[in-house]
Amino acid sequence: MKILLIGSMLITLSACNSVHNPRHGDAPGDPCIKCGENWIFIQNEPFGALKQSKRQGHDWNDPSTVAHY
Repeated sequence: MKILLIGSMLITLSACNSVHNPRHGDAPGDPCIKCGENWIFIQNEPFGALKQSKRQGHDWNDPSTVAHY
């Protein structure tokens, strides 16, 4: 009985989902490393956090836009 329980737990928790999924990668558009494709790295926007906060209406130089918690 213990062996059956352990075996069923191993199968359930072993990520066997990848066996039923024949496509390469985890999501559509992921590169196929076996086929020689490579990952594409996209650079972050320079000073992106500051620019995004300004786009959302926050200005570090204006004390009225600072959230007080």
